[in-house]
Amino acid sequence: MFSSFAIASNSDWQINQDYPESNVKVWTKKVTGSSFYAFKGEVKVRAPMFKVLTVLANTSLMPNWYYRLDKVEVLKQINSKETIVRSITKLPWPFDNREAITKITKAHLSKFQARINVSHSDYFFPYSPNLVRINHLNGYWQLDQISEQETLITHMIESEPAGQIPAWLINQLVSEIPVYSLEKLKNLVEIDNKTLF
Repeated sequence: MFSSFAIASNSDWQINQDYPESNVKVWTKKVTGSSFYAFKGEVKVRAPMFKVLTVLANTSLMPNWYYRLDKVEVLKQINSKETIVRSITKLPWPFDNREAITKITKAHLSKFQARINVSHSDYFFPYSPNLVRINHLNGYWQLDQISEQETLITHMIESEPAGQIPAWLINQLVSEIPVYSLEKLKNLVEIDNKTLF
């Protein structure tokens, strides 16, 4: 699903230098027609692609490693590749937490590449008076197999947080989310299989 907000061309991505010690590379860029920025994060992990996919598919595990994610629940399993998911993101006080209803679509692009697309969904779910619903969100996870035991993970998100919130705060979180999330994901997928779940 697309809105009037659009990401600019690939050449508009700007490297973020705020976390020089991190294993994660982060780029941000302005979303056309918006005050908010999109992010793209990238990290190499010492784990096979199927293992990363297994972790990403475990939605109940996501709040343990995805930055500021408070809750994730599956609302509907459409088929083996498409799922409707509800997620709640914690924001700093005094701002209300954000709720998103998204469609998750899995695609194996090739033997060495997989992609999980994330997009806003109009699936009906009752509004909560304590949450602000995000009505525009698009992004993806892309996995590229470097070798049998190494995978490149790329994660991109652009969204409109809705409600009353300063752009500077969201744009700060845009830089933090990929760094802290992908660092934790890297640590998780690189541990021994026996302790993964």
